[in-house]
Formats: sequence, C-alpha cells, structure tokens
Amino acid sequence: KYDKPHRSEDDTVPPRDNLSVTAQAPGSDVTDVQIRADDANPESWLGYNKGPRQLGYSPADRITPENVDELELAYSFQIRGQQLNPIVVPSGGDDPPVMYLPRGQGVRAVNARTGEEYWRFDYSPESGGGSRNRGVAVWDDKVYLGAADLRIVAIDRYTGEKRWTSRFVSERQREE
Repeated sequence: KYDKPHRSEDDTVPPRDNLSVTAQAPGSDVTDVQIRADDANPESWLGYNKGPRQLGYSPADRITPENVDELELAYSFQIRGQQLNPIVVPSGGDDPPVMYLPRGQGVRAVNARTGEEYWRFDYSPESGGGSRNRGVAVWDDKVYLGAADLRIVAIDRYTGEKRWTSRFVSERQREE
C-alpha cells in the first residue's frame, strides 16, 4: 500500500523561485468546454498533441500550398533542447492569445502573436531533480508545471505568481 501524495498551502519549497513580470496576461479562465473542443479550435492548443483526440496538428486553414512560401519568421525563443508542447489559450475579443512556454524549471507567458513576454516564472526545486520540467497544463485560472523534483506547481496564469505546490508522490514512494 502506498502513501497518498498530498497538497497543503505550507507544502512549498523555500522562496528561491524567481518571478519576472512585465505585464499581466489577458484572457479568461480555461473551461472543460474549451478543452473538449480544443481539437476543432484553430485559435487554441490547450494540451499535449492538440486536444482529447490527440490530433497533433491544428485545423487552421490560413496556410495553404499557395501561400506557404510567403511565411516569415515573426519571433523565436531558445528552448535549450527541450521537446515540450507550448500551450496556447485564446483570449477572446481583441486580446491576443497567450502562449505558455515550458523552459528549464519554469514557464514563460507570452503574447502568441508578437512574442512579447508577460511574465516568467523560474521554479527552484527543493531537492535538485534536474534542469527540465515535465511540461505545463492549463485549467481555470492556473498553469500547472510538472517539475523534475516530482512536484506540481500551480501558477496564476495571469500574474505568474505561485499559488501552491504538491508532491506527485509521497516520500515513501520516492524511496521505492
């Protein structure tokens, strides 16, 4: 029998995390309706491989064989060899979509149209765990970071502030 992982408000790592905020990210909370409809929405990429059906591609139809040669690089980011999916959350109205990019032991929120950074959160693991994270997910008003030290870090998706952390596994499970 395994001990259950747990979450508590005081189950946090020492305050060595680093947050850099340029602006608050726009948008509204992510709902289960949006996640279920993700694979049909050309404006979003809410989970690994694009939605519950795991399509792996966008239904967007703006790029065609006739205009593909007109594409130009708008911006780029250094991802340090990681192969993780960014998450793109549509903001609705005139606000741009927000892209959440996993990076090292953190996440960056940027304007998906321009690459302008809203905020950057760098997590400091309590017990090492390597320099890479396990990707990010979005739900409601949070971005969830799967950290290499076997913790989930909940981050406010608008401000980049850490809300809580939780262990994936108990100490007993870690030792086995």
